[in-house]
Amino acid sequence: MKLLNVLQCPKCKKLQLAPASACRHCGTGEIKETLIKGTGTLYSYTIIHVPPEGWEKEVPCTVGVITLAGGLNVTARFIGDAKETLSVGDPVDVRSENNELIFNNN
Repeated sequence: MKLLNVLQCPKCKKLQLAPASACRHCGTGEIKETLIKGTGTLYSYTIIHVPPEGWEKEVPCTVGVITLAGGLNVTARFIGDAKETLSVGDPVDVRSENNELIFNNN
């Protein structure tokens, strides 16, 4: 199991992924880095067939929204054949590779 580096507000305890100098939920400036488990539940997904410019070689590409520990939702790219293996509610593993979040079935 991989760990993900996220930000947590010491005041409201909410998690966020994007770099920030303040909590996007309560505004406090004392945000801290923490590690959470890279396991979660597939909330939703889509298969992209028409890519944005520069991503033509990456289609079809499956992108999903995963709910991680603490209720943090992240968007990640699926590695594998989504049509064969994915269902909403599935447990998945999320990891960071080359500054990109990717996920697969666990």
